[in-house]
Amino acid sequence: MTETQDIDEFRQEVRQFLAENLPSDIAAKVKGGYELNKNELLDWHKCLYARGWAAPGWPEAYGGPGWSEAQKYVFEEECARGHAPQLIPMGLITVAPLLIAYASEEQKARYLPPILKGEEVWCQGFSEPEAGSDLAALRCKAVRDGDDYIVTGSKIWTTHAQWADWCELLVRTSSDGPRQKGITVLLVDMKSPGITVRPLPSLDGLHVLNQVFFEDVRVPVTQRVGEEGEGWTLLKSTIGHERVLNADVGRSKMLLHRLRHIAARETRYGAPLLSHLPFAMTVARFAVRVKALELCVMRVINDPALALRPESSLLKIRGTELQQDISRETSDALGPYALPYHRDVLSSGWPSDPVGPDYCATPTPFYFFWRKASISAGTNEVQRNIIAKSLLSSDFSADVQGLSEEQKMLQETSRRFLREEYGFTDRRKAMQSGDGYREKIWSDFAEMGWLALPFAEADGGLDGTALDLLLLSEAFGASLVNEPYLGSVVLGGGIVAATATEDQKERLLPPLFEGRRKLAFAYAEPQSGYDPGPVTTRARRKDGKWRLSGHKSIVLGAATAETLLVTATCDDTAGETAVFAVDAQAKGVTLTAYPTIDGRAAADIHLDGAVAELLGSGPGKSDQDMAKVLRQATLAAIGEAIGAMEAAVTLTKEHLNTRVQFGKPLAALQVLQHRLVDMFIAAEEARALGRWAAETLDQGRDEESDHALSLAKAYIGDAGRMVGEQAVQLHGAIAITDEFYIGHYLKRLTAIDKLFGDTDHHLMRLVKTAEREE
Repeated sequence: MTETQDIDEFRQEVRQFLAENLPSDIAAKVKGGYELNKNELLDWHKCLYARGWAAPGWPEAYGGPGWSEAQKYVFEEECARGHAPQLIPMGLITVAPLLIAYASEEQKARYLPPILKGEEVWCQGFSEPEAGSDLAALRCKAVRDGDDYIVTGSKIWTTHAQWADWCELLVRTSSDGPRQKGITVLLVDMKSPGITVRPLPSLDGLHVLNQVFFEDVRVPVTQRVGEEGEGWTLLKSTIGHERVLNADVGRSKMLLHRLRHIAARETRYGAPLLSHLPFAMTVARFAVRVKALELCVMRVINDPALALRPESSLLKIRGTELQQDISRETSDALGPYALPYHRDVLSSGWPSDPVGPDYCATPTPFYFFWRKASISAGTNEVQRNIIAKSLLSSDFSADVQGLSEEQKMLQETSRRFLREEYGFTDRRKAMQSGDGYREKIWSDFAEMGWLALPFAEADGGLDGTALDLLLLSEAFGASLVNEPYLGSVVLGGGIVAATATEDQKERLLPPLFEGRRKLAFAYAEPQSGYDPGPVTTRARRKDGKWRLSGHKSIVLGAATAETLLVTATCDDTAGETAVFAVDAQAKGVTLTAYPTIDGRAAADIHLDGAVAELLGSGPGKSDQDMAKVLRQATLAAIGEAIGAMEAAVTLTKEHLNTRVQFGKPLAALQVLQHRLVDMFIAAEEARALGRWAAETLDQGRDEESDHALSLAKAYIGDAGRMVGEQAVQLHGAIAITDEFYIGHYLKRLTAIDKLFGDTDHHLMRLVKTAEREE
């Protein structure tokens, strides 16, 4: 979702409305996590209705505001940011979409206006004591008696039934045939004789949940939605809609902000908890997860049809588990002040002086209550079952959302070529042969234009975007490509394009594009770790020539490069850094070549007075040039990780489907299905983060790009290793042999974590960024 000027203006409109209309006492209760009563919620509902904003998801013809999906998202985000209460949800969010889609015109006219105006409250009668998340196992029975149904049974965990005027009720009207065929939807007046509501106080002591008993309750046939026995079909669209909402990115952002607020005030060992690096990095991990979730939600916003597919289950799982984890950490941040509890405090505050700071009363009760988030609307285990069923029966295809036709072609042709020409056996042979790759494949890369892809047309390149580079890198990762594309093209060619004069570019770049010359960028030194400076390699003028002395470490592609691009500190320019071109075979250059853990070729370089050519006009902006190149290289590494994660998921899925143990396929074992699903979710979130990072690079937003790349790299470091480790585990003993392919994905994902900053490095960058923002 691109932030256009119209969206910016709409965001300001929402903020102004909240500032002028949201009562400060209500906002304070929401911010503090206190209970709101029915009247407070309905008053806010009516305020939104007066503005025409009570039902953002409704079609305009039925009273909705006519917003785009982007506007709906911004509205929810700003309401969470401004501490506006969430409206009583069932009528607006679950009942109304079903009525709009399937009810008769008379039913719509009767029921929709009171829901929209906040005049009637609804509850949802789905779950039953013996059914749980298996809605098809419901037993609440409705028997036709003339113009009425007679309903007998009970429902449980019914949210706000004590407030409700009406209930959207699922009943069984037939036991013949498949279970799903006998389910019907009725609209039940909660004032009907025979209905009893029993409170079920939750772990926080509040009354939200209920059990509802129906004893021979008469419901007119005119209050049936759709035909008898069609309830299951009607229900599926409602459930999908609810699970997308359960992602609730705004709530996650609000909870994370609250955690930071508390951790900045609670102390440990005489300093704010947030200043302790382990805790700050935990908070940074939450920020990474929030962004990953947000980007996945935006994917569904851009393609609403995905809400009815397993993606909605993915959002429900990730959103609820993230909120639970943040709430647990918030309770922990309180220390001993998490202990005091009084039921009435949650509604009206402490009757006298508070015990501890004013923010201590509600986080721990909320932590207990919010365990429901991963249970309601179908437990997260059921959601994993839904994803597993889809995943095990279909291909894990590359995402084409938002791609141009040219980018779709690049994605398809690169993946197809590598599937057909880059077999694992040939790769192993190449690794054992010396250089670790095949010149024939490198020449093929040149013929297809891939070596020229990321370079400007003015430099002889193809004007590829950052997204193009990401897509190609994904294909490389999926096939575990060892060719020195990252070292030679992205790093080596990138620093030439950023730094060199036009004459130097004409000499160095065309041979690179044609596959006749390989480059390597030597910037890291033994003491530098993941930071490119300070540079101790020295450049001195002698006899009219530049000569370099120093030690460069872990230089990707250096073992096969003809030209080395080396950073050095110039003695006669006040210690400024510049980039120099050095012939790899020149006197004074010693290479110690070695393979990396994932099969690439790298080398350490020792320079002892080696003659060098200064690139560009001299020192001055090499740090900026290097930062630009490292952004591109980090994106390429992220792309490779995404491709490797996707391939590991696909290969593991195929193995589970075909490997038989104890007389059945491994895919029949639910515990293995759920592990596969967690691998799939991690790959999906990684892809969303990678796409966003590419977008920021293409738009030239350097500061945002640094942030996006750190978020993506930090996420992939953890998630990629998890995917690789689980792929090995689910393949069993064969996966730990070098001759079997799956373990090599773990190697590649482990190696990528160590390139251009590992998880901890990027989490620390995020911590420092957050400290500056504080």
